[in-house]
Amino acid sequence: MEKNILHNAPTVIIISGNESASDIKADCSAAIENILLAAEGLDIGSCWIGLIKAYFQDPESSTKLKIPDGYVPLYGVTLGYKDVKKQGNPNRNENVVNWIR
Repeated sequence: MEKNILHNAPTVIIISGNESASDIKADCSAAIENILLAAEGLDIGSCWIGLIKAYFQDPESSTKLKIPDGYVPLYGVTLGYKDVKKQGNPNRNENVVNWIR
């Protein structure tokens, strides 16, 4: 069975940062966090895709994606409407938090 790291999402946002920024990863991560929170507020499913980095290693990918000069693609975010039929109670790992007082 073939896996799609983008989860067959109808929408993918490529997060790129200005390579001259002082902390490009922090800037992009903060932007992603805001996208994920906004999506949840609109009841849209979202997923931060870090494995997309491998795709960005190919120089042609920046050309295909029309990434502007001076910007580096780092991450992806997939967006789509949630499949409520597939949602259920996820299996939780109980007692994985250790409270130290």
